[in-house]
Amino acid sequence: MERVRNGVNGNGSKNMPNGDPHVQEVVKAAHEELRQLMRQRAEIMKRIGTVKQTIVGLANLFGDNVLSEELLELVDRKSSGRQPGFTKACRMVLMEANRPL
Repeated sequence: MERVRNGVNGNGSKNMPNGDPHVQEVVKAAHEELRQLMRQRAEIMKRIGTVKQTIVGLANLFGDNVLSEELLELVDRKSSGRQPGFTKACRMVLMEANRPL
């Protein structure tokens, strides 16, 4: 037998005294739509991450000047006023080395 607390059954669904089939049908449809939208959101978030990584990679290769101000903001690379420094220099040395350092 299903245990009920505070009007909620073990599945997290509220017990409906009438169990109106029309209401249940609407709830089921809304539930399915919500699940579908959540899956789509996950796929969209993954795609956004991939596109951002691509844009950042292009900016790393060709410089931030290839990106518009709006695009810099969208990929969180808005100019901080710093000059590229030690990290970039180290990265370049390691990339251009003919052997492991």
